[in-house]
Amino acid sequence: MILTKENIAAINIDKLIDEKINRSKVNELLIIVPTNRKARNLKKEIITRISNQAVSGLNVETLGTISSKLLQTTKPFKQLSEAAATVFIKQSAEELSNTKSERSLKYFSQYKDEIPFGTLEMIKNVISEYKRQSITPEILLRESEKIESSEKLKAIDIANIYKCYRDKCYQLHAYEIGDIYDELNSTNLNEFVASFRKIFDEVNLIIIDGFDEFSNSEMEIINRLSFVGN
Repeated sequence: MILTKENIAAINIDKLIDEKINRSKVNELLIIVPTNRKARNLKKEIITRISNQAVSGLNVETLGTISSKLLQTTKPFKQLSEAAATVFIKQSAEELSNTKSERSLKYFSQYKDEIPFGTLEMIKNVISEYKRQSITPEILLRESEKIESSEKLKAIDIANIYKCYRDKCYQLHAYEIGDIYDELNSTNLNEFVASFRKIFDEVNLIIIDGFDEFSNSEMEIINRLSFVGN
């Protein structure tokens, strides 16, 4: 399936790439693929195809890496590691366990000492995916009203941990991919385009290929890339 704003029935991606290689214009090409592994493999493949030429300006990115580079030009941040994220989740859960407010944990209060590491990691993974999908703690709390029994308490606890965790991330400017998407999509479009040109000043062809699905945030980033021009 081809997603396009133009009336294009078919695209021969290999031909487009070959044209850039044959004209020694790989610096004008940006290819975006789903994973770092695919990015590494594609770089090797292209380098093999142009082995008789000097390789410079080869641009192969994922949506995560290009988003990080674009955001760093206007809003410098620290990349949040998996280990640090789990620590922040643990701190958030502990703070909520010790509070007497309505946000105090209920479902996870069954753990008398502390929430097991495996459960904390599960919560982190769930929240990270919510961030990537642009699902906020506020949305989760609204949706929890439709759930019955203990699952409702679980959803409310996760939403409250999520909010506390998100606040910690933003206070420290320590972002994971969902935060990066959110911050990047909140920038002015002209600022977005200027950031792109600052990094990829020679690119005039962007190919996004190999994806099975996109989150709403990723679709917005792709839409913004379509306004770069040329």
